[in-house]
Amino acid sequence: MKFRLIALLALTAAFRIVAEPTPEQVETAMKKATNYLLDEVSTHGGFVALYTEDLSRCWGEVPARNSMIWIQDAGTTTVGKALLDVYRETGDPFYREALMKVANAIVAAQRPEGGWHYFHDFDPSGVEKWYEEVGSKAWGWEEFYHWDDNSTFDDDVTAGASDFLMDVYWETLDPRYKGPLMKALDFVLEAQYPLGGWPQRYPHPHGYSAYYTFNDGVTEGNIQLLWKAYKKFGNEEYRKAALRGMYFYIVSQNPPPQAGWSQAHELSLEPGGARSYEPKGLTTSSTQNNINALYRFYGMTGDRRFLRPIPDAIDWLESTKVPAEDSINGNTHPQFVELGTNKALYAHREGKSMEEGRYWVDYEAGNFPGHYGMQGKINIPQLRERYEEMSALSPEEAMDRYNGEKEKSKPVVGTNAEEVQTILDSLNEKGAWIEDLSMPDPTDWKYKPRTEFRGISVRTFAKNLRVLSAYLNRE
Repeated sequence: MKFRLIALLALTAAFRIVAEPTPEQVETAMKKATNYLLDEVSTHGGFVALYTEDLSRCWGEVPARNSMIWIQDAGTTTVGKALLDVYRETGDPFYREALMKVANAIVAAQRPEGGWHYFHDFDPSGVEKWYEEVGSKAWGWEEFYHWDDNSTFDDDVTAGASDFLMDVYWETLDPRYKGPLMKALDFVLEAQYPLGGWPQRYPHPHGYSAYYTFNDGVTEGNIQLLWKAYKKFGNEEYRKAALRGMYFYIVSQNPPPQAGWSQAHELSLEPGGARSYEPKGLTTSSTQNNINALYRFYGMTGDRRFLRPIPDAIDWLESTKVPAEDSINGNTHPQFVELGTNKALYAHREGKSMEEGRYWVDYEAGNFPGHYGMQGKINIPQLRERYEEMSALSPEEAMDRYNGEKEKSKPVVGTNAEEVQTILDSLNEKGAWIEDLSMPDPTDWKYKPRTEFRGISVRTFAKNLRVLSAYLNRE
């Protein structure tokens, strides 16, 4: 009897291994999840990042109102890009209609000047109160302290929304999207400074938002958007503006021996500061990012001038390595470096509220704010090796490599049957993937407990939909 039971269990296990979800099961789950998200969760086709299971509360980067949609990732474009990928793979008109609902929300959120803010509220009468009760009290999220009546290039907001609309337009050729797209591209052109860089926000930026901004992909995001628009539409203005943006990397580099970049440069080109925990000085992460951007620009254009700033920048990064006794968790470099002295600058925070707390900056490693990295890892030998590799390529070879890598840049989504079955099993009767989630208390992320809840993540929806689609369309 015992032997028969063991044999039966082994047979059952073997059956589970060979059994695969059917295409019908996968298709049903994908459409069920999409319908639920658009019909029950979305606000006019748009989204924030997280929702409680009963949809009574929601969050973007900070707590949001139910009438809001978030343009900043994770949010509306996160869902839209996933639906676009699935439509391209399946050709199913169902996903065409779904992604157009999301695109319509993006169009509705477009500001009069042509760009986008971090979020859009379909009930604008409540925005002032939200800033009073949430934004102005989100300690450390200084971009939300007060309402700026303009668009932002921060965190790929305007470039990401524009890029999505461009893809939707070329995929559907629906003329409803061409007008908003052209308006967005004109806005990016208008906001560009004569030297080629962009402010963090536009129009009427003030403070550090008026600085030339590299942080969070502002400058490169606009360059890539305009370069893509040039390839799609053939408009020389887009190409010229993109090139001005690329050359700005060269003219804005600080001179040796501190040949790096800041995350934001003042209009004099002097390295600047930004939020309270982002001191004036050079930034190692921005310098590393800019080096990698220059490699891409060489591949895009074949212009070897983009390689020239790199050796001095690598030498400067070599000079900023933190002593072993100051390294936290094996990190190699400080985030911020003081002009002139080349000393590491570190921000700290004390207190349990904005009213009685403060940030300050000194040379002491440790007691970091926690919500913002003060050190990081940079592989200097790897940077030097890549420079030697790229500089050995002719312009034609560099361009061929870039175009080839770009074709392969789309992430390969796994099609493991067991993972697919787990995704199917975790979809509830309504069509939602419910999971354990949490968000920090924005009034004091460090000492107040996180809000923990069962709910919906649009990133999880996007990931699961792509996995199911890849499984459905596997060769």
